[in-house]
Amino acid sequence: MRIHKTEGIVLAAQAHGEADRLLRVFTRDMGKRSFVLKGIRKSRRRPQGAADPGTRLLLTFYEHDNRATHIVTELRIAAHCADIRDSMERICHLALMLETVDGTSGFDDPNPTVFEMISAAVAALAATDSPVVLSLFFLLHLLRIHGVLPPMGACARCGKPYADFAFGDADLRPVCAACARRDRPPPTLFPASARELLSTLLSTRFSAINTAALPVDTALDLLFRAVLFIEGYYHIEIKSKKLLFSLHRNDDA
Repeated sequence: MRIHKTEGIVLAAQAHGEADRLLRVFTRDMGKRSFVLKGIRKSRRRPQGAADPGTRLLLTFYEHDNRATHIVTELRIAAHCADIRDSMERICHLALMLETVDGTSGFDDPNPTVFEMISAAVAALAATDSPVVLSLFFLLHLLRIHGVLPPMGACARCGKPYADFAFGDADLRPVCAACARRDRPPPTLFPASARELLSTLLSTRFSAINTAALPVDTALDLLFRAVLFIEGYYHIEIKSKKLLFSLHRNDDA
């Protein structure tokens, strides 16, 4: 048994026993891990916000070679996303991003780039006026880090540049309008503005993007397609998507 210290972001939490909480945390140097916070549900000394998804923690814990879950001995909140929890829309987008990381990441697979991206996304979500664009940006770059995002610069079939386009049946490979129209039935086409949006998100830091100038409805359609692709590729269900997309449909109505 060894004592370790690490920094991590809570992906998910659930009740465990009478007073504990079981957390899945994406750590900076160890990847995704499971931790138990002993007695936190009845404790007045440990901060209850430590178990909130999106919270960034500094952890000291016992590591056992033959156990998948580790017991936290000390913790401190490094950052808490309280501002996000004032908005149902932001809560849904936070859940979408964290749930996607949880479902696409294996245990004990360190990836500091993913950790930094989660941390930056949580901070950006509290400040941005366009959480839809942020979620799409996050999912695209997560897929690229995992090596799953296909090239977006040309049609996947003819190799030519494109304006209007569709996606392949089972992936996110762009297919130009001319090639897509040969399919039966012809798929729904995305407009040229969607191509420009993808190019912007994949080539520009989020902090430098003028999100107010981007088509939110198009971003929402692309986000929905990205979520469906992730579910199919990783064989997972992203449960937060139903509430998120129903929330945006009600807003449009």
